Amino acid sequence: MRSMLRQTNNRFQLATVLFSICCGLLFTQPTTAQNLELPENANITIIGNTLADRMQHYPWLESYTQALHPNHSLVFRNLGFSGDEVNARQRSANFGSADQWLTKTNADVVLCFFGYNEALRGSGTVDVFSKNLATMIDGMLAQKYNGTSPPTVVIFSPIAHENLNSPHLPDGKQNNALLEVFTQAMQQVCQQKSVRFVDIFHPTLAAYQATKEPQTLNGIHLKNNGYEMLARIITKTLFGQAGPAASKRDLVKRIHSAVQDRNYYWFSRYRVVDGYNVYGGRSKLAWFGQSNADVMKREMEIFDVMTSNRDKRVIAVAQGGDLEVKDDNLPAELVVKTNIPGKLEGGAHLYLGADEGIKKMQVAEGMQVNVFASEEMFPELINPVQMAVDPDGKLFASVWPSYPHWNPTLPRTDRLLCFPDENRDGVADECIVFADKLNSVTGFEFWGGGVLVAAPPEIWFLKDTDGDNVADKKIRMLQGLSSADSHHSANAFVIGPGGGLHWSRGIFNVASMETPTKTFRSGQSGVYRFDPRTFEIEFVFPIGPNPHGDFFDQWGFQFANDGTSGTGSYVNLGKGIGNKKWFTKRVRPVAATGILSSSHFPEHNNGNFLVCNCIGFLGVLQHKVEYDGADIIAKEIEPILVSSDPNFRPTDIEIGGDGALYVSDWANAIVGHMQHNMRDPNRDANHGRIYRVSVPGRPLVAPVKMIGKPIEHVLQSFLLPENGVRYRARLELSGRKSIDISAVVTHWANTLDIKDSIQAQALLECLWVFEEHRIANLRLLKTVFQAEDARVRSAAIRTLGHWAGKVSDWESTLQAAAKDESPLVRAEAMKAAVELQGLAAAEVVFTVSTKPLDAELQKVLAYATKSLDVDAIIQDAIAKKTPLSSAAQQYVLRNASIDDLLKMDASEGVYLAILARAKASPSHLQTAITGLAKIQNSSEINLIVDLLIERDASGDESTQGLAVLLVGQSISNLQQRAADIEQLALAGKSAQTRHYAFAAWITTDGNGDNAFLAATRDRDSLQDFLSAVHLINSVDVREQLYGKIRPLTTELPSQLGSESTTGSLGLPGIHVDFYFPSGANVDIKTLDKMTPKQSGVVPAISINVPQRKEIDRFALKFTGYLQINKTGKYTFYATSDDGSRIYLDDKLLVNNDGLHGPIEKSATINLSTGAHKIVVTYFDNGGGDALAIRWSGPGIKKQDIPANRLSVSGGETLHDHAIRALVTVPGHEPEMFTDLTLLLKAGMHRNSAIAALLTIAPEHWNKAQLPTLADNLVAYLSEIPAQFRTAGPALEAIKLARAVGKQLPSDQGQAIEERLKNLDVRVIAIGTVAHRMIYDKEQVAVQAGKPVEFRFSNTDNMPHNFVITAPGTMEEIGLLAESTGRDPDAMQRHYVPQSKHILLQSQLLQTGEVQALLFDAPTTPGVYPYVCTYPGHWRRMYGTLYVVADLPAYQANPEKYLANNPLPIQDDLLKLSSRGREWKLDELVGDIDPLPMGRSFEVGKELFKVASCVSCHKLGDEGQVFGPDLAKLDVKKHTTLNVLKSLIEPSKEIDDKFRSQTFLLDSGKIITGMIVKETDEAIHVVIDPLAKGKPTIIARNEIEVQKKSDVSLMPKGLLNKLSREEILDLIAYVMARGDKTDKQYEHDHNH
Repeated sequence: MRSMLRQTNNRFQLATVLFSICCGLLFTQPTTAQNLELPENANITIIGNTLADRMQHYPWLESYTQALHPNHSLVFRNLGFSGDEVNARQRSANFGSADQWLTKTNADVVLCFFGYNEALRGSGTVDVFSKNLATMIDGMLAQKYNGTSPPTVVIFSPIAHENLNSPHLPDGKQNNALLEVFTQAMQQVCQQKSVRFVDIFHPTLAAYQATKEPQTLNGIHLKNNGYEMLARIITKTLFGQAGPAASKRDLVKRIHSAVQDRNYYWFSRYRVVDGYNVYGGRSKLAWFGQSNADVMKREMEIFDVMTSNRDKRVIAVAQGGDLEVKDDNLPAELVVKTNIPGKLEGGAHLYLGADEGIKKMQVAEGMQVNVFASEEMFPELINPVQMAVDPDGKLFASVWPSYPHWNPTLPRTDRLLCFPDENRDGVADECIVFADKLNSVTGFEFWGGGVLVAAPPEIWFLKDTDGDNVADKKIRMLQGLSSADSHHSANAFVIGPGGGLHWSRGIFNVASMETPTKTFRSGQSGVYRFDPRTFEIEFVFPIGPNPHGDFFDQWGFQFANDGTSGTGSYVNLGKGIGNKKWFTKRVRPVAATGILSSSHFPEHNNGNFLVCNCIGFLGVLQHKVEYDGADIIAKEIEPILVSSDPNFRPTDIEIGGDGALYVSDWANAIVGHMQHNMRDPNRDANHGRIYRVSVPGRPLVAPVKMIGKPIEHVLQSFLLPENGVRYRARLELSGRKSIDISAVVTHWANTLDIKDSIQAQALLECLWVFEEHRIANLRLLKTVFQAEDARVRSAAIRTLGHWAGKVSDWESTLQAAAKDESPLVRAEAMKAAVELQGLAAAEVVFTVSTKPLDAELQKVLAYATKSLDVDAIIQDAIAKKTPLSSAAQQYVLRNASIDDLLKMDASEGVYLAILARAKASPSHLQTAITGLAKIQNSSEINLIVDLLIERDASGDESTQGLAVLLVGQSISNLQQRAADIEQLALAGKSAQTRHYAFAAWITTDGNGDNAFLAATRDRDSLQDFLSAVHLINSVDVREQLYGKIRPLTTELPSQLGSESTTGSLGLPGIHVDFYFPSGANVDIKTLDKMTPKQSGVVPAISINVPQRKEIDRFALKFTGYLQINKTGKYTFYATSDDGSRIYLDDKLLVNNDGLHGPIEKSATINLSTGAHKIVVTYFDNGGGDALAIRWSGPGIKKQDIPANRLSVSGGETLHDHAIRALVTVPGHEPEMFTDLTLLLKAGMHRNSAIAALLTIAPEHWNKAQLPTLADNLVAYLSEIPAQFRTAGPALEAIKLARAVGKQLPSDQGQAIEERLKNLDVRVIAIGTVAHRMIYDKEQVAVQAGKPVEFRFSNTDNMPHNFVITAPGTMEEIGLLAESTGRDPDAMQRHYVPQSKHILLQSQLLQTGEVQALLFDAPTTPGVYPYVCTYPGHWRRMYGTLYVVADLPAYQANPEKYLANNPLPIQDDLLKLSSRGREWKLDELVGDIDPLPMGRSFEVGKELFKVASCVSCHKLGDEGQVFGPDLAKLDVKKHTTLNVLKSLIEPSKEIDDKFRSQTFLLDSGKIITGMIVKETDEAIHVVIDPLAKGKPTIIARNEIEVQKKSDVSLMPKGLLNKLSREEILDLIAYVMARGDKTDKQYEHDHNH
């Protein structure tokens, strides 16, 4: 492979020579190679990447081919798609496969253009590519797309990469080396597969060099002339002629025009905009039984017919004639009924006139509104989406009357409109159509002397070259702009300071774009950047799901917004990294955002952040922007305007050339995309307005005209105060020659004074002009960095990062930025350092880390540290003994690993750093203390104690290592600092410090007397004392404490009073209260004044609790205990939308209250081991909602609080601490066992006692006490609801019970195990019975008003759900389930119908799936049905839930309980059918004559086994022959009545052949069974065929009496475990003789 690459350049030269030689022959001489013969009426389909995609817009290949085959009636279709590869064709959901589309086009011939995207992966992937290509060819040849024969496949190599000699584009050498390798590989594969291959790589490479005119747009994508060049190459190779003769040039042009017209329709069909609604997820949405898919399918059919109509014209023109296309054969459009009718005739909505609309507006004080333009003035102004102002100050607007996409039966009127106001009266003079017949224009912006326009799936560059405000130059700049959801497509166009085009794009869209260096693929929602000079693309910022609104302020800080949620963020890092919200969201959805910058407005409005909201709040909100350290935030103030007109839909805001604020109005009754049919007739396409907000009495801004003006003239605009004017000046200069820009801008910048704030801003604008032109000017950058405004300095450093690799001598500037007094500048320095890389860049991180850090700086520091891999840089420097700066040394001391620290020269700083490491080993700590003691000439004990006192006082967390060293000191050393140690034990800030200090104090005493005496003065100190016991190293000292601790397990010193003797297990979970409606906040005092609507216990803190019955305006309160296993510092995080609070130990810790989007707040607290009370409150006011409570702490990374750390109760007592401490004291195990057992029996501190007992080895257990201990454990567990039996404490109880059982005799141990398995639980397992379409439990009882967990599992081979309904509603629910079972959303609803009578519902479970369902039983006792609502199941798959007021009484005697407390059954099916009853003949006889049709064969077959019929009877290949062969029944007996009688009354009529015998033996034993064998010595009898055991052998000499039995061996009551429906299925199976084809099953509805 490498040798192939080395030969590339020589081959290029050879190819050039060969092409030059053949140039004279290429278009005149026929080839001697075998030509491709096209059949008449052939369907030719083009597939492949962007080369193929663009081919339909520059259709020279088809035009030439049609001209060369005028009588073949050829039909072409283009299925090209940007980014396509032979085995990867990225599409939005449900687009259709490649084979499906080739079948749709009836492809006879397939022209395949691949290889470019694959080649960019490198030569190492060529073998994989070859295999994939071979697989693709094999797959295509195995198809018959035309219905009769495999296609003719032609494989084309990629074209060569053209060197455009542009400083912004690669020269193509690297790509061409790869492209040639892949071309050769493709040729080899095609030879192996005997498939025609066309090398277009070498000919295009030669053609580029043979012509001066560029053939490509960017080196890789052909322009119009390039495609004609390619058409000559291909037709020469395939047909022996390089296109038709010159005399047919006019004909070719006419064909070309006809093909373009045809392709216009085909492209709109194949690449239909808004595919998510046409064929994707939302296409299934339906209204009045009509879905989007129904309507869109018809539109696609219309496109198909219109395309075919134009095929006929192409053929006619190719034959030298022409054909008028009439489109009079189109299918009729479907009529759509509106689901949002208005009050006018025909359901239309009332629309106010534009002036009337102003009367509905409230405007900010001092402002006024006028109509700038409306549909009344200009009929073209319909549904404006985005606005922009050109460099001459003229307002442009994109209109989208075709929303959501073009209806082919209507004219295409999506346009860019220009609205000049030359007389400056604030009203548009005229409406000029700048560009017409566009495709769903979602965004546009001026650049490069023209305008970039999003017309999905492409971006166009349009330019007015003659000054008439009409575009006459159109270039397709970019393909692959996904349009799966048009209102999610590229929007909010803005050119950033770096010259890139930024756009926002939502979910559902899938982008595949080819650049000169890579294939860019993304399905992520957020902000993207396209460089129109380099054609490269990058993902900038994740936000969604439907981002709208993106802008840069005057210093280049970027802010992005999401439309759906209404939230926005400061784009602090970019690089695809998200950020928190920068303002409090109050409304949604947001269509656009921006900054108000105009000297026409008062100063207090300038710089404010504006938001357009188009549902609910209809208007423009205003926020004050604040710079908070390195962060930027915005706070809402008075709105600019708000309207009460329900049809007012503000979509964009712009500061016009006159300084007024312009607001575009979509003006539509319908704005929702998924709430109504895509063609709802009330989607308005007749209205659109642009309003103008101004301030009376304040002068307007004089419009600046810059288009075509000298650069010096344009530069003067940089001195003006309006952001928009300066921005447009940069846009104007983007279209000028870089060489002129460099000279003129440099000269002008040299005349400015950086100390003047206005001129400093102008210098920044100049810097951005250079950046846009990709000209690095470090001298100017350094000048801008001297500005007094930190935001200007920040912008300069940001540009420095963008110029990484283009400038040198940047180190001093970046280091100065790192030391800057402004956090904003320091933040930008770190971001720039990431781009610049290396040790000098890392020095920035070191420097910044030595200065104060706010939250934003910490975030950027973490990003820079990780991105630069600072630790690796440090390790390399240390290894190489590279001298480190002071800042670097400080960074190392704070962050380097201990191993790296020990590699450094020994110093005080190194040793202190080791001592500060929380995870330092004892040996490392000792090394540091020893070394530090030598350096400081101090004793080790003094160092340890002094450092402990210092760090404890400062709240430093790194005290544990020192504390461990303290406890390990000798008694003599400890005695030297005894007073300080005692003080730390009693008054240390950190619980960890106090515990270790107590351990050291007790060690010093030897017996702990003094420490114990001091500890018993207050409860907190006593808890610290007890927590210190296990930390004492000396076993002897710990043994001395036994007598002190043992009494504390049951009673406290009198001076401390008494504590409750809890026996609670500390049930896992947390209590939740649900409130509706919510209050103004979630202060716990507010909620305590309210009454909860629902309450219960849930496993964890989550917004999705079963008690929550509303989706908006509700509140939740979670109350419980949090178990802390390790003393230390913990951080709690509350993320919520809207407000939330966290309380710990009855004190407010985190306050995230208020109306806002999903934002996070946190707080840190020191917590000791044990249980701490926690309360979390939350409310949602409407719109989006979210709640996440997380924590981090010692050994815990940031995560959700796990369920096993939460408990409903369990505030620990000192007795619990004493129990834990007691078992760490050695030598008294038997006595401890007895004490703890007594505690358990007394119901005291059972949780702690059980945990402690588990630590005592069994050899110390008192055997006599074990049975009672086991009884108490089992009794204790039986009290615990099942949903709490899977948590740690309960599992410990079970573990101890089993351990006890193992010490008992085997029979007793087994009995304990059985009792553990059969505890009366509150978890109710509901399963299914395979092949029977029934639940495994027909009746269940629960306590009224109490929670219960259903664990629903499905072991059947068909799907089932579990639904509990109100009494008397099962039939209603069942019928509703059947009637809605085919609705588009049925699967989404899990086939559970929407009804207020449904109390609980599961998901639709497939085989093997399980779901846990928490259910609060109704407070009203009654008989509640549960049922499977999957279509066809409800009549046979149901059961009864008895909700009773006294569950223990019911369980003791259900019949007696129901007699005293009648619970009437209100559902007939529950009365008529039961599996646990004795069936009577007369109850069923009416159902079998005739037997209902449509029985279930599978159920009947299964029941033949379940009812034990197979044990005695043969039927087909099933069963045994103890009884009659049911397949051979006499005709008289083969009746439903006879079968039913035999099942219900088996002994009434017995065939002697199968009659049983009764034997009285001499032992007095009686045996009854059927004789299966007799000998002279014995009789072999089957006693119970159902048991399937071996025959019983009876010796004849043992028999005293033998007689025939009147009782059949077939037991009575076999049907009692079956339901009515199952009995009928069983009888049907017998009557069908086990034959599935029997007429009984003609209508089997077994689902």
